[in-house]
Amino acid sequence: MELRSRSKKNCLFAAFFMISGAQLELSVFSSGIIVLIGLVYILTRSAGKYIGAFLSAKATHCSDSICKLKQP
Repeated sequence: MELRSRSKKNCLFAAFFMISGAQLELSVFSSGIIVLIGLVYILTRSAGKYIGAFLSAKATHCSDSICKLKQP
């Protein structure tokens, strides 16, 4: 039963993103400043997630293997 429910939910998510992306204007990406802003946004967000995970692991006194994001 749970597998069917999860499958229906995944189909609903896929349909939502297909419909919402159907009206995406790709001509916006022809401007260099928009692409630069997007790249800066993605890189900043990625760095923030990495630094946040590292600092919270340090603050909770996790082992060094976890702080360095290595497999235990």
